[in-house]
Amino acid sequence: MSSGLFWLFLLLGLVFGSLGALAAFLITYGEREKHRLPKSRILGEACQAAIFAFFFFVLLSLLVASIMPL
Repeated sequence: MSSGLFWLFLLLGLVFGSLGALAAFLITYGEREKHRLPKSRILGEACQAAIFAFFFFVLLSLLVASIMPL
């Protein structure tokens, strides 16, 4: 695989990972807020979901880049 294509997939993973992390944070925060939990716990769980979503999308894009035939 060419180096340029690798960087393209990495960039796409970072962009969509950031969007996914933001969406995961907002969704998790909104849902946990309905249960009247302490704010620190809500923020902790929302950040945890955002971090997981970010790394999921970045690693998925790197996996696709590594198996894509070129």
